[in-house]
Amino acid sequence: MYSGNHIKFDIIEDRVGVLTLCNPKKMNTMSQTYFDEMAELQPQITKKIADGDVRAIAVVAEGKHFSAGIDLNFLNIANPKWAFKNLHNEQMLNEYWDRCNVPVVCGVQGVCIGAGFELALWCDFRIATEKTRFSMPEVKYGLAPDIGGGVRLTKLIGPARAKYMVLTCDEVVGREALEYGIVEKIVPAEELYDTTIAMARKMAKQPPLSVQIAKKCVNAAKESSQAAALLAEEIQCVLCLDTPDMKEAIAAFLEKREPNFKGLD
Repeated sequence: MYSGNHIKFDIIEDRVGVLTLCNPKKMNTMSQTYFDEMAELQPQITKKIADGDVRAIAVVAEGKHFSAGIDLNFLNIANPKWAFKNLHNEQMLNEYWDRCNVPVVCGVQGVCIGAGFELALWCDFRIATEKTRFSMPEVKYGLAPDIGGGVRLTKLIGPARAKYMVLTCDEVVGREALEYGIVEKIVPAEELYDTTIAMARKMAKQPPLSVQIAKKCVNAAKESSQAAALLAEEIQCVLCLDTPDMKEAIAAFLEKREPNFKGLD
């Protein structure tokens, strides 16, 4: 569906979209080209989601490493004027994965540093290996996380551990990342891709409307008052209670067969 110099996107069986970082010779580092390609791709993904062609997304990377973060040569052209004009848009490109209507699973191998780590953090779930290395090294380069990494990391692991990672620039590796709450699952390296796709596929096979609404309700619970979050759950119940997919789910269970969910198709 889409093929660029830094990213590509394909739709595989069961309506799973696969976003691939595809610049392994440079450890999938991110430059302006990466952000331009992402800005071009995301409206296409949104359309595929709206059309029902994509029901879940897997984010993966070619090569030994997920991403070594920002291409340091890119920093040579960045300045305060550039940041004022561009940084908000780059934050929105990352936030997209949290806000889009389908679940997003990220499979992370090798190093996952800086901007690469920030991309992974904005996904709904992360799967890693025993040797995956996560770090936020911006401080030692005279910067700080700026495309949402500090925000997401704090929400995931709490302020003390987020400050530890950001201020020391130390790596958190493998099972320590699981214990921190950075990742949801650790698998052998040779199983990472298949496990990531399988998790996305499992959610893609669920009733699509209820998956989308449930993701929104969890986001509402995370970001709003208890009263607002409860209202969101009440509204989703009214919306989902009498849908064809709910009736299909019950019928399939009673008839001991696989359901055939149609969503809003």
